[in-house]
Amino acid sequence: TRKVEAEAQKTKLLREAEGEAAAMRLKAEAQAAAISAVAAEMNKEGGVEAAKLALARDLASMYGEMGQKSNTMIFNDRPGDLTALLSQAAVAIKAADKSTEETK
Repeated sequence: TRKVEAEAQKTKLLREAEGEAAAMRLKAEAQAAAISAVAAEMNKEGGVEAAKLALARDLASMYGEMGQKSNTMIFNDRPGDLTALLSQAAVAIKAADKSTEETK
């Protein structure tokens, strides 16, 4: 009957929501653990330099991907300025995400 169907639908929706909430908690816990691990490694000798190298490698890879998808590229005029570099990377990532969404 309708009442049984409505209860079944309600139960299904509640279970799905509980599953999604559990998945979000697990993801947040994993991200927190990863951030803690990175912070611990950065506090070690040479950690900051290693982080800068990893960031530069990722940025170079990102520029390579962008270069394959676009004929316009903008480079930072202050490559040693980490704040400017991160800001530029954030803008580039947003642009790449937008480009990806538009091709779908």
